[in-house]
Amino acid sequence: MVVLGEVLATFKVLPEDVSTDLKGIEESLRSSLKGVCDINRIETEDIGFGLRALRVEVIVDDSEGKIDSVERILSSTKGVGQVDSEGVSLI
Repeated sequence: MVVLGEVLATFKVLPEDVSTDLKGIEESLRSSLKGVCDINRIETEDIGFGLRALRVEVIVDDSEGKIDSVERILSSTKGVGQVDSEGVSLI
């Protein structure tokens, strides 16, 4: 039996526009990701010119397709304009 480790993946989630409610996006993300991965942290980050983003850290099994499925969920959340993968590290 092969035991897989876990990875910490960090994503920057940008809203569709400046007026998008980040709290609403955060609540939707927490609900959508439940059962798919463990949320390590979600923080708000100032980008500039009034634009803010969410920095989302999740812990997932190091198995094929897990990070891609998390990224698809993040991208398909209402109010999300763009998702950037910032890093993945084995924990």
